[in-house]
Amino acid sequence: MNPNAPTGFDYFTLGVAAVGVLLGGVSLIWQIIQFSLTGSRVRVATTRALAIEPQANIRVVGIRASNRGRTPVAVTGIGFLPQGSDQKLALLWNRIYGGPELPHTLEPGQEANWAVTEDEIKRTLAENHWGPQVRAYVELGTGKRRTARRGEILQ
Repeated sequence: MNPNAPTGFDYFTLGVAAVGVLLGGVSLIWQIIQFSLTGSRVRVATTRALAIEPQANIRVVGIRASNRGRTPVAVTGIGFLPQGSDQKLALLWNRIYGGPELPHTLEPGQEANWAVTEDEIKRTLAENHWGPQVRAYVELGTGKRRTARRGEILQ
């Protein structure tokens, strides 16, 4: 028998160490996931709708912002980005057809919608010789801007 050969206790110690390394790795991954879920996660979408009024039906283009994160976030500005341009179509309050007043706090799990008449956006696009597609964006109190993945083509 070799005096330097591993004993049963050595194998037991190696097994406990392996379990410790595995649990440490799982714990680290869990902490990374928790950290990434802690902040606000705002999603933005461009929508179209028909607002029914007593006098006329009005086509509107909407901005929908939803907070899928765990902390509240303030929406400080909204607007549209024309296709092929970094120029923002910032919206003044007299041009917004509906939605909560800005700045607006989006609580976790909450959603807010704003709408602008389609004719107003088409007129601005035509005046600046931009294409017919727009994507919605929201500006957050953190200084970040979130943009919709898809736009709407206004024809």
